[in-house]
Amino acid sequence: MDLRVPLISMMVSSLAACAAALARAPAPASAGMVSIPLALGQISSGGEPLARVMPAYPASLRESCPARQEVEVRVSVDASGAVSDVRGIAVDAFPPPWNTFYAAVHPAVLQWRFEPLRIGHWAADAQGNTHAVDEQRHPFMRIYRFEFDCRARVTRVSVAPEGRVLAH
Repeated sequence: MDLRVPLISMMVSSLAACAAALARAPAPASAGMVSIPLALGQISSGGEPLARVMPAYPASLRESCPARQEVEVRVSVDASGAVSDVRGIAVDAFPPPWNTFYAAVHPAVLQWRFEPLRIGHWAADAQGNTHAVDEQRHPFMRIYRFEFDCRARVTRVSVAPEGRVLAH
């Protein structure tokens, strides 16, 4: 008797059950966290700011009240959720006031704290039951756009994330 056919059939059934179970697996993320789809059996969560210090509008520019200025920065975050680096994007493409605004952003963002980015691995047994296998924290990057606005010497600073969390 050739046992290859039943064995292959059983293996295909098990793999199909595992894939179906992983597709139904609940994401271990809580409200407000960013989830990034990864390879089959992986899920990521975290990457959202827990504490932010907003930059102050530069006092040296309040009198001249320049037009709205945008500053985009790439924020690198270590595995514990602490900011490890802040880099301006396209620094040379902007006029001189940009440097003053970036100088306000840089020290403020270095004080931010983030929910660590966690990447977990899930597995399913032959019955389709899923369970977490492990979870690790990873460093990541995210781009933020700061807007500095001044109208009639009334200043406003706002910030918004650009795009997704990018794992290192």
